[in-house]
Amino acid sequence: MKYATSIRDGQADIAQTLTGESPTLEVWRGAEPLNCNAPDEGKLIASGVLPKVWLSASHDGTKEKVGDWILVGQKDAGTGSSGTYFRIKQGGACFWQGSFGEGKEMAPKENKIAVGQYVVVKSFTVRRGNA
Repeated sequence: MKYATSIRDGQADIAQTLTGESPTLEVWRGAEPLNCNAPDEGKLIASGVLPKVWLSASHDGTKEKVGDWILVGQKDAGTGSSGTYFRIKQGGACFWQGSFGEGKEMAPKENKIAVGQYVVVKSFTVRRGNA
């Protein structure tokens, strides 16, 4: 199915609207769950609250992160762990999930995360494409 750009933009923007403002971003180490409805898997190694406006308005079906996304390393990060997947949640419910790491859907400036360390997300782009 192919959609007009206006529909792709609307789909991308409504996903952000349904998630809400200032969601929580979690980075996990371990096998990525099948989907957002599945329970968390592995060890939580970093988390933080995203800005109130956390994604740009969709343009040509593409949204990008807005502002600084800064997380803090959690106890299961130990002296240094690499994240494998992320979850964006609101009220404890998962709304977004994807791969985490250099060259992945969400890329940090540094993927070795230690307890108490600040982690900066370098890039996150969502593309609502045409199949």
